[in-house]
Amino acid sequence: WLAPFRPVVPKRLEGSAILDDEARSRHPSYTHSSLHAVDQMRLLTREVKRRLPQITAPLLVMHARRDSVIPPDNAPWIYANASSEHKELLWLENSDHIITEDHDHPLVTRAAVAWIRQAA
Repeated sequence: WLAPFRPVVPKRLEGSAILDDEARSRHPSYTHSSLHAVDQMRLLTREVKRRLPQITAPLLVMHARRDSVIPPDNAPWIYANASSEHKELLWLENSDHIITEDHDHPLVTRAAVAWIRQAA
């Protein structure tokens, strides 16, 4: 309801949610967030939560314990509520939200490749 009156809000001053200073310095980050986009993400999240039990495909959930954007307790909830018979939860200990570029990115890459090879 607020978007028509205030379409954007300032983002965090420190930039992208990446703990690795060098990676954060080269990662693009907007100075503001669109409230319309935030609302669309809220609607998408609600729909995904509703449909999560319908997921039966192999599932790899990766989440950073130090994620400052999405609460880490979402990962075990996704894991528990997906109906996949073959699923795995991988915790990343040295990253913030953008796990593909933060300190744990080599682990993310190795885990994703291994997961795809195993699932194929």
